[in-house]
Amino acid sequence: MAPGFIGAETERRLLWCQSNSEIRQRGLSTAAIDATPLTVFARNFCLQSKFAQKEALAMTVGAVQFLAITISALALVPSGAHFAALPNKIALPQSEYFTVQTIYYGWAILGLLWPAALIMNALLAVVVRSQKCPFWLAVAAALCFALMFAIFFLWTLPANQATNDWTTAPENWETFRRQWEYSHAANTIIVFVALCFTTLSALSWRETGSP
Repeated sequence: MAPGFIGAETERRLLWCQSNSEIRQRGLSTAAIDATPLTVFARNFCLQSKFAQKEALAMTVGAVQFLAITISALALVPSGAHFAALPNKIALPQSEYFTVQTIYYGWAILGLLWPAALIMNALLAVVVRSQKCPFWLAVAAALCFALMFAIFFLWTLPANQATNDWTTAPENWETFRRQWEYSHAANTIIVFVALCFTTLSALSWRETGSP
């Protein structure tokens, strides 16, 4: 086989796909063309190429869906822990409350789950953008995580700063306690809603050609 034959042959098959389509659009007969071995082979080549692209897309979407759901679920864990502890902590005396707050030292690293979840849901919206429902559900999930950041910087972080990460008790420490506890409670609800959106986006996505 001469050098470069494979490349030329592949190019010819691709050109056939375009030319044959143009012939059909013009209403010309393609019976003779369809009967040739090269035509049959080229048709199979085109179909296999489209199938490979479809499979690659499905695998990419599936991987992003899995990561988006998993990371969103993990982001619910620390928020849910704060929410579950709120009823038992909110009425504690100052010394006991500040002692209990020390159990959260080192939890800041878990905050990395929030930007990770935001990024993965935004990426999910990109890969499913061809389908309206999965796209907007993924966008809604990403916006939920963006809202969590807003609540954290407006209420949670100022409470941490005012109390020097709950090592110093200012005169209005109870105000900061409510601010800290209820902002975490709000974010727990928001991340749960985000997880629901992410899951619904994955469930509503359909491969092209599927029922």
